[in-house]
Amino acid sequence: MLNFLIFFVFLVVFGLPLGLAIRNKHPQKGKIIWLALGVLLYIALQISVSMYPDILWFEELGQVAVYWIVFWAKLKWFALGTLAAIIFFGINIWATRTHINPGLRKSQDIRFTYRGAYLIAIIIALIIGSASTVFWDKYLLYSRQGPFPDMDPIFNKNVAFYIFTLPLLKMIANYWWGVILLSLAFVISLYGLQFIKARNLAMDRKDILNRAITHLSLLGLVLVVNLMLTVKFWTWDLLHSTRGAVIGAGATDVNVQIGVNNAFLVILIICAALFVISAIARNLKLTARFAASAVIIGAAYLILAMGIWPAIYQHFWVSPNELDYERPFIQHNIEFTRKAYGLTNVTVKPFPVSDSPLTSRSISENQNTINAIRIWDWRPLDATIQNTQGFRTYYRFADVDILRYRLKGKLTQVMASVRELDQEQLSVKSQTWQNRRFVYTHGYGACVTPVNGFTSEGRQHTFLKIFRRSANIQS
Repeated sequence: MLNFLIFFVFLVVFGLPLGLAIRNKHPQKGKIIWLALGVLLYIALQISVSMYPDILWFEELGQVAVYWIVFWAKLKWFALGTLAAIIFFGINIWATRTHINPGLRKSQDIRFTYRGAYLIAIIIALIIGSASTVFWDKYLLYSRQGPFPDMDPIFNKNVAFYIFTLPLLKMIANYWWGVILLSLAFVISLYGLQFIKARNLAMDRKDILNRAITHLSLLGLVLVVNLMLTVKFWTWDLLHSTRGAVIGAGATDVNVQIGVNNAFLVILIICAALFVISAIARNLKLTARFAASAVIIGAAYLILAMGIWPAIYQHFWVSPNELDYERPFIQHNIEFTRKAYGLTNVTVKPFPVSDSPLTSRSISENQNTINAIRIWDWRPLDATIQNTQGFRTYYRFADVDILRYRLKGKLTQVMASVRELDQEQLSVKSQTWQNRRFVYTHGYGACVTPVNGFTSEGRQHTFLKIFRRSANIQS
């Protein structure tokens, strides 16, 4: 309700003067500026209102510096994303007006359309800039990265490149995909409007077609350059491939996909050259033919070679003899998994199994092992804990983990489940801003059960319950 009242006040104060000016046919330029100022103030107010509680929360935790690091990173990418989009859109919209027929330039419809195009471009650029704020975490990781001690066995790059650098590069390439494709939509629409208007005025339309194809060829060149970078990122990203027997580059990826991607780069260079020839050609037919050839060649290779040939190789060569083909890549997976978990210096100790019968003496000598035998299955135990310890519909125990703690001087194997809070299960009346941010925020609970303890009723023996930041330990 308060937000509606604030919006209504801003609408009256900043929007009413423009409405009256339009009604009375008075000058509107100053009123439009006044309305734009009101919109900016309203947006600033909404952002400030949303920021203030977050700042208080981070100050309470003593981590306000973290909040400002994230804030400035988001603001930087919003500014960069918006500015780059505005410049790119603006250049392309402006280019569609160069060398335009003077008769079309003076047309009221054309002038009005271009004003609207610039306005729409600014609005879309702001939306793109807002979407660009998701880059903040990738940017902070990239800017604060350090080298890893290992190089990958396929491309011989430091592992840090794939964790910190490649994700940011992929997101930037995706950003430019959106900007380029939207620019194509702007350019096609504006040239289409010029063509229709010229036809209505019985003007020559060949010049419009020639300028349109030339412009689209230049945009095609930019698109091809971005696609070349994207293909290179695809090649490096094969280290995250799931096509083989294990996660990582497999036999098909290394033996086929890398070569196919590199060949595609050569094809894209040819396509770029065709787009350049199309852009500088003076003959309309030649311009159209070279542009169409670039599109057809690139699309055909992308569909046939990039998609079909690796699938054929995987199905007919690798899958029938998978172990032999994938063995070196499985070894890579095992090696780097051990490095990731710090298991490279594990000492292997044999524990020979005796075929002799189990005796009371062997049981007494291995009492610690016997006492740690797990009798509970985590799946029914999870459901039991949820039913007996949930207490409220918005509490849930997501999982049961098997852990080991030293309790009363002995290493004890236990099954632990942490209580979490699902805000979506709150009643409609409880779905308030204050409740969601200050009251119903955490589950504050846990249940710990010995792996082999049970009560006389056959239920699990829970010897540790922690609810609402207070512990209840039962012996």
